[in-house]
Parts: sequence; structure tokens; C-alpha cells
Amino acid sequence: MSAKRQLSETGERPQCVAGRGVLTVIQGMTKKITLVATSGSGWTLHGKTGSGGIGAGAPSQASVLWLGWFVGHVAHGDRESVFVTSYSDRVESADPRPPGWIARDIATKILVEMGLY
Repeated sequence: MSAKRQLSETGERPQCVAGRGVLTVIQGMTKKITLVATSGSGWTLHGKTGSGGIGAGAPSQASVLWLGWFVGHVAHGDRESVFVTSYSDRVESADPRPPGWIARDIATKILVEMGLY
């Protein structure tokens, strides 16, 4: 019986039988998918952006709160730091990019200023 079928019939999660090897593969895949860039000094930047809005109407309406976020980590050798950046804007921005991309740029600037990228 396949794991998918077992889950749907019993309602229980199938157990991982491969152990730590699977975890290593999953971590490697996640790092590959989330890699944003590598700095000239060797730091790797991994992360995921997100964007959304609260309120009704078109982006040009002032009643809408636009939200962006960037969650990730930077690594260099045995050093690693985790971060979260949040961005919101109540007025129409001159920047046409999604708010999550703006949050990513803000995070990158902060990390550079801190010497972490």
C-alpha cells in the first residue's frame, strides 16, 4: 500500500523509514530552492518572499494596506543567522514590484550594514 493511500485510508501519517538520510536530502533541496544569491565575500542568502494586502479596492486606493515579508537566513562557513523582514505601505508606491520584493531589498541592505552579507 502506498504512503498516500495509507494516509487517506487510516488518517495517520506514514512513518519515515529512511531516517536522517531523508532529512539531509530535504535540507539540501530546500537550500537549493531558497538560494537567492551569494555575496562577493562568500555569504549565501536564502529566503522566501511573500506579499498581500488588507482592505478592498485597487492598489491605488489609500484604504489598502500593502504587506510584504522576507524570511530567511545567511550563512558563511560555520556562521549562520536567521532573519525576518516585514514591510507595509499605505500609499501607492512608485516602485511597481510586489511588496515582498521590496522587503527582500530592505533585508539585504540591513544584512550588508551588519556585515552579514
